[in-house]
Amino acid sequence: MTPAARTTPMTRMMGAMCVMRVSRVLRAMCPVRAGGGRPQLSGLVLAALFATTVTSNGQAPPAGGSMAHALVRAVAEQPRPYGYFVGDLVTQRILLKAEGRDLAPLTLPPVERVSVWFERRRAAIETDSALRRWLVVDYQVLNAPQKLTAVTLPAWELAVRPGAPGSGAAGTGAGDTGVANAGAAGVAGARAANTGAAPRAVVLKIPATLINVAPLSPPGSPAQVGAGDLRPDRPPPVIVTAPIKSAMSFWSGALGLTLIAWLAWWLWRNTRSVATQPFARALREMRQLDDREPQAWQAMHRAFDRTAGRVIQTSTLPALFHRAPHLGTLRVPIEKFFLQSSVLFFGGGSSAEPISPRELCIELRRIERRHER
Repeated sequence: MTPAARTTPMTRMMGAMCVMRVSRVLRAMCPVRAGGGRPQLSGLVLAALFATTVTSNGQAPPAGGSMAHALVRAVAEQPRPYGYFVGDLVTQRILLKAEGRDLAPLTLPPVERVSVWFERRRAAIETDSALRRWLVVDYQVLNAPQKLTAVTLPAWELAVRPGAPGSGAAGTGAGDTGVANAGAAGVAGARAANTGAAPRAVVLKIPATLINVAPLSPPGSPAQVGAGDLRPDRPPPVIVTAPIKSAMSFWSGALGLTLIAWLAWWLWRNTRSVATQPFARALREMRQLDDREPQAWQAMHRAFDRTAGRVIQTSTLPALFHRAPHLGTLRVPIEKFFLQSSVLFFGGGSSAEPISPRELCIELRRIERRHER
């Protein structure tokens, strides 16, 4: 049997005696009314006195003789267990929610020393991005060990009530109304004592946790100060490489196909240009010919005709440059070619500076390549 249960009968007996004495005094002080009744004030005071005397430490005991309460293990985010020195702050977070109900502390934990190693510095309620309310408690490390030491952040309990802050019931009224409210509360307390109903208290139990505190300057080797038991380095996160390899294979294949397609197009373009471009065909025909042979000059004439889309002579050279203005950079050598071609095929003297049809065709082929479509 708990101490509270052993003292309950004595408390009730003393309360009953006090009520009887106060009742006698009030009956002597308050006269009887004409109708036979007494003032309402005496009844209210009696009810208030009875409500305060039937309880122990301000709580009404139930029929079973013990206070009904729920001890709930709190959801707590404990601080990291390593990497602390003297003076560092340790933060503990307690979720103010249990069994799907929001909770509110009756009082915040005070600033005090909780053990040889820790002192509670601050306690505040914060709300995270998910709209969950947390009690954030900061502790400060007070001592510096001579070697790496595992110390205990002690367990503690937090009295809470259901509901968010400001949702609890509070007494109202002043003056005579306060007396009436006290009387009503006394009557309610008496009914609760008679029926065995008691308010359900919720107590969150915050578990203890171990924390490694290191010395500021180790006096010996790591093995002597206990640093040899330090935790290994955190392993790097495993990266899933299968999707990366698949993507690399796909894009590598796509790049290879693109390069092959470009090379095929380039070869096809060169082959096509050799077969269709006028000066490319002329240069191919002139490979086995000498510059003084008439076939070389005739190949150049055919190339000029295909470029202009008509037969080109000395008098019709403006039509050639109008159709192919990019050949204007070689206008002078082209005019000399036509003059020497007239001398070669029709006579009329010789030119002092003979021109080479092959060299002229090579220059015209370079210009033709730059302007290919």
